[in-house]
Amino acid sequence: INGIDSSPDVLNDLVIEEDGSRIEESLSVKKDADSENHLYLVFSIDSSRSISKKFLKKIKKSARDIAGGIGEKDKIAVYRFNDNVELLNSFSRNTDEILDSIDGIKRHGNRTLLYTSIYDSIELLDKVRLINKKVIVFTDGKDEGSSVDEEDVIQFANNAMIPIYFICCKDSKNIGSMVRISKRTGGRLICSNSNDVSGMYRAVLSVMKDRYTASYTTKLN
Repeated sequence: INGIDSSPDVLNDLVIEEDGSRIEESLSVKKDADSENHLYLVFSIDSSRSISKKFLKKIKKSARDIAGGIGEKDKIAVYRFNDNVELLNSFSRNTDEILDSIDGIKRHGNRTLLYTSIYDSIELLDKVRLINKKVIVFTDGKDEGSSVDEEDVIQFANNAMIPIYFICCKDSKNIGSMVRISKRTGGRLICSNSNDVSGMYRAVLSVMKDRYTASYTTKLN
């Protein structure tokens, strides 16, 4: 359950219905212990020529800000994609290693294997035996030349129970596909034209870090 305040009024923010009947009396909500909330993130960063130098600079700053805001036990892997998909570093807690991978990304290539990169990111995360794992894609949303399509990505993400988040600019021409993928996988699309991305990454991390368990007594046989 994402986005619920941890105050005593948390129950006012949550409605659970079972076969059309609202559960009230037996419902309890408990925030999971921090020890259970370790994040495993995969950054998938667009380095194709379909994005401008200015946008790549903003992408890299956003990725750096998010990497700098994670917990000491969280881990990040970094992919970059253009004509091909390359894993720059596997899961690591070493912030310097992660930032070096991000800083070394440059624009090149003639195609944009966005969906292939997302698919590979899910495949990497699916090997992690923890619950709190996500893909964050930094892109303008254009795909060109992938061997999988939008529906393949959505189905694979849902089967693996891995949400996909996108960080992009508001003037992207491919917002629609990113909205569909993020919405149908339980992720989120975050757009901004601002150079100040602090609000974006705080929003992403707050949704990812907080987890709650809702319990109630069923009325069904």
